[in-house]
Amino acid sequence: MVGIAIAAIETPLAPITGILVSTSVLSAAPNIDPNMALALSTFAGGGTSGTMHLATSATRTVASGSSGGCLGPFFSFFELIAALILSILAITLPVFTIILVIFLLIYSIPRILKLISWLKLKIKERNSRKNME
Repeated sequence: MVGIAIAAIETPLAPITGILVSTSVLSAAPNIDPNMALALSTFAGGGTSGTMHLATSATRTVASGSSGGCLGPFFSFFELIAALILSILAITLPVFTIILVIFLLIYSIPRILKLISWLKLKIKERNSRKNME
């Protein structure tokens, strides 16, 4: 129950935090127009954070359901490494990171939607079996 409450709080906070962090970094750049910095922060920072959070949540749901929670530490470690690598790349190679993030978004969004539809189907099947009993 506590995990559900925490997930409900952190889901909207992930994109907001991404926007704030991106804005703070881009506002320090001397040659970037403030409106462009805000637009980049919204799409790159907020979009990346939100997508990564949704992908992580969906992956954890599948991992917990299929392994009884045993794979949770593995996925948490992978999430930490991915966040660390993307953060370092964003600071050192921002243009490359933007291209990489766009590629990852294009690659992952269809898979996330497919996973969500699969999960909905499994939930419906489980609920229909419970109703038959």
